[in-house]
Amino acid sequence: MTPTVLAVDLGKTRCRLLLTPTGARPVGTTVDGDLGIAAPGASARIADLIVRAYEGLREVSAPTAVSVGAAGVLAAPESGSDLARALAGRFRCPVAVASDAITAHLGAFGGGPGVVLIAGTGATAVGVAATGRVRVVDGAGPEIGDLGSGGWLGRQGAMAAVRAAQGAAPPTAVSGLVAAAVPGGLPALPRWSMGGEGDSPARRLATFAPLVLAAAEDGDRTAIGLVDLAVGHLSASARAAAPDEPGCPVAVVGGVADAPWFAARLEAGLRDSGLTPRSPAGTALDGALLAASHTTLPHERRIHRA
Repeated sequence: MTPTVLAVDLGKTRCRLLLTPTGARPVGTTVDGDLGIAAPGASARIADLIVRAYEGLREVSAPTAVSVGAAGVLAAPESGSDLARALAGRFRCPVAVASDAITAHLGAFGGGPGVVLIAGTGATAVGVAATGRVRVVDGAGPEIGDLGSGGWLGRQGAMAAVRAAQGAAPPTAVSGLVAAAVPGGLPALPRWSMGGEGDSPARRLATFAPLVLAAAEDGDRTAIGLVDLAVGHLSASARAAAPDEPGCPVAVVGGVADAPWFAARLEAGLRDSGLTPRSPAGTALDGALLAASHTTLPHERRIHRA
């Protein structure tokens, strides 16, 4: 019998679920994401989140397998194992948990070689060679990594806005945009950026990324400089993750890369790095479905099963 798989793509901003009932049309839903899998008690909290989101789909069919791609698993693999066990206890079926970067790669290349570059709230590059070697670059979190991501770009924009407003850096349109986005304006930015209940500094600062991109597209020199730095960081991560093969394909996914102006600059940066941009064949949900049923792919040692 063909399994009914509940596929999950869990990010810090949103969580997408897709239930694939045997002989019926897949159904899905989207809810808010989670702040991070590495925090104490996160596995139980995330398992509860997924179960609650599934409640709206359960009338269709009960899953015979659950497969999750979750942000943060690469940096905290033990949390991936914990989540797999927690979900297995709730759904009473086999569970696979991997990083959302791994499921994004599986979806983008169908298990084959290439590089997937994730540019969302965080940033990670995953490269798989024809030999099966898997290399992961960045994904180290907002404090020491995620270079070029929405969180990084928003943080840099906030810093530039404050410095310019204080006269310590050239004037930039980013100052006004950030001030208008924060209750209380720039004076309230330090406290606001610390996050709050149900929110994190990285996710709050990532909301400034579209403001930086808008200012850059309008010709603001400070914003353009930040965008060029982001493109440089992301291109370098993709190049470092890539197999040593001429014209290695790279697929870019994530909210930051959805902005057409930024996507064009990033594509140029990737080509300058010797990579060949291409559209992903599928999504991270497709990758999660693949992870549920295939155990011989190169990605397997980075998948936690229970």
